[in-house]
Amino acid sequence: MSGVRSTNKMTSFKRIYVCDTEFIARDGEPHRPVCVCIVELRSGERFELFGEPHPCPISWREDDLMIGYQLMAELKTFLSLGWELPPNNIDLRYEQLMSRNGAKAAGMIRDSRVSDGSASLVTALYQCGRDELVPAGKQDEREYIMANGTVPPAGVSLEEHKRRITAYCWEDVFGTSALIHPYLRTVRLDQAIERGRSAVAFSHCEANGIPVDTHTLELITKHRPAFLLDLKRRTEDTHHYGVFRPDGTQSKKGFEAMVERNGWLADWPRVKGSGSLSADKDTMKLAAVAHPELAALANLLRTNSQARGTKITAGADGRSRPNVWPFEQATGRCSPKGDCVLGLAMWYRFLIKPPKGYALVCVDIEGQEFATQGALSGDPQILRIYRSGSDQYLELAKISGAVPQTATKKSHPDERRVWKVVSFACSYGAAGVTLAGQIGNGCTPLEAESRIRIHHEFFEVYWAYAYARVRLAYEQGYIESEMGWRRIVTHKTKRNTLLNFPQQANGAEILRLAFTLAVDRGLAPYLCYPHHDAAFLLCPDEMAEQMAVDISACFADAGRVVLGDSLTLRTEPKIIRYPDRYRDERGEDTWNLVQAFIESLNTSPFE
Repeated sequence: MSGVRSTNKMTSFKRIYVCDTEFIARDGEPHRPVCVCIVELRSGERFELFGEPHPCPISWREDDLMIGYQLMAELKTFLSLGWELPPNNIDLRYEQLMSRNGAKAAGMIRDSRVSDGSASLVTALYQCGRDELVPAGKQDEREYIMANGTVPPAGVSLEEHKRRITAYCWEDVFGTSALIHPYLRTVRLDQAIERGRSAVAFSHCEANGIPVDTHTLELITKHRPAFLLDLKRRTEDTHHYGVFRPDGTQSKKGFEAMVERNGWLADWPRVKGSGSLSADKDTMKLAAVAHPELAALANLLRTNSQARGTKITAGADGRSRPNVWPFEQATGRCSPKGDCVLGLAMWYRFLIKPPKGYALVCVDIEGQEFATQGALSGDPQILRIYRSGSDQYLELAKISGAVPQTATKKSHPDERRVWKVVSFACSYGAAGVTLAGQIGNGCTPLEAESRIRIHHEFFEVYWAYAYARVRLAYEQGYIESEMGWRRIVTHKTKRNTLLNFPQQANGAEILRLAFTLAVDRGLAPYLCYPHHDAAFLLCPDEMAEQMAVDISACFADAGRVVLGDSLTLRTEPKIIRYPDRYRDERGEDTWNLVQAFIESLNTSPFE
């Protein structure tokens, strides 16, 4: 792997540093450093800096290693100080996440402080039995730092203020140091360092931020209750779902009536226990694929459920700086939260807008999961289709006889959509009854099973590989990606979870490696955010075309490292120049309603 030290021994590093930083992170703004505490483990040499600015006290060497917990916070502080970043890094938070990946579902974690806790330093100390190192009053200390920064409050001397903050910072350094052996003793060091390389790339993303339309953001934030009510009313007036009442409350009976009215009731997924119709994110996502007329409802339900957790903010430079949260999902995928436009309902993505003189470059891998399935299994049909650039869903429709050999996306969109649903369902191991409900339109379980059988027969090499991987996972007690991201497997682990793991986990590896390659190739100042199989970058307008070429090359090279040389990943670049904004057809209808509300503010008493 390019840029990674080929070693599994800590002794190959002459200097090993452990670091923690304290900082102020105002909404949407870059880090403002408060203090930095670093210890070199072999010599015991300590570095303690308070306030800003300070030159970096360490001249980095190629054989230096930096270790931290949630290291991206420290790296962002280094960037704020203008420091060069360490050449090799390990984030113990990633290793903690992997150590318990799948363990809770298997009932292997008995300490509720660990099973119910986040992947925080405190949780990690409890997991490793180092309760004595858990800092007392940690939340109080963070609040004190956020409130005061480097300036002491009234009645507190500067020395006392500094001593309190640095003492707290050193506690986290010592706690992190105690976790090194427990978390690194059973992993390959080179793989841990590769994961640390992604921390460097993503720290640049978080420091740079995503350009957003601050005017629209401010209006919908300021008028949130009125905005949500208006959006519900406009959606109902346009689509007549009957799911939301005029007062904005949601009607379960109305949702059931809508499902029944369209003939989907018998096959619609239900909530375990209550038996009520499911309307969660995953159900509505699949429903909107099978029935595009439900896209606006899916967006509205998600917007409504996320209303309290939506906390998008922008700094003075018009950029939102959400956390990336790598490795948050069991497959190692990033998991954006409510502070990120890419982690919310589809229409929020329309808030992404480059400033004047700049262009947004978005590059997405075409058919990543399909390509990964083919490369890992060596299935000749998948490789043939992907290499040719053909549409996998239309190919299946042609094989089944549902469409003529001359069919295109435009000529047969409905048949293509059905086979897209079939492909998704097969990847997750869905049965005929489930698939029939997802297809709808009177599809019977028998007909759905026939489509599943066609998929299995046409891609028989892939399915032989997939089931062999599942058997091996149960036998060895884990399943892992090509670069070592591992999930614990027991008899309680669902087969469908394992079927989907290889394409998702290796897709995550490709994305992370593409971003680290981008940093190696000088693209760090332009990185904005990773999302599923896509990269967002912002650059001066005149650089946009070359930027798209460069980041596409990073994806292609990352694909070869993770998947081998059997195929080259294709990418689809989009360049959005000011005054245009990012668009996603899945949120177009809802965005138009958002715009109607904004326009109404010009003549309403709200503004």
